[in-house]
Amino acid sequence: IVELPPHVVALEELRRLRAEPRATPSQVEAFYRMVAQALRVYLERRFGLRAPEQTSEEFLQEVERGGPLSASQCIELRPFLQQCDLVKFAAHLPPDREHLETLAMAERFVEATRVDRPDVRLQEAAAR
Repeated sequence: IVELPPHVVALEELRRLRAEPRATPSQVEAFYRMVAQALRVYLERRFGLRAPEQTSEEFLQEVERGGPLSASQCIELRPFLQQCDLVKFAAHLPPDREHLETLAMAERFVEATRVDRPDVRLQEAAAR
């Protein structure tokens, strides 16, 4: 059995989620839980981060202290995780366009951090 690269698995899951219903508050919450989980599992498989086991704040504090993600990648993750947490824990119901934008944020992050992409941390260091 050939194991698929983490970005392939994550992008497929995110594409599948695009078709998930988001008409009721419970469907919206489920959608955000699944999108966040897809990205957290990707982060674990791709970078060895314990994202699925940590709260968003614990995870962000860990990666912002240094690790496999660049400063700009950490900045990108913060609003994504905050949006998901607002829906999951504060019963926030954003409009549908925000559902799709949150999904697109996750897709962009996965695409930008694929194992076959250049290391952004090295690019940022060279730009300084």
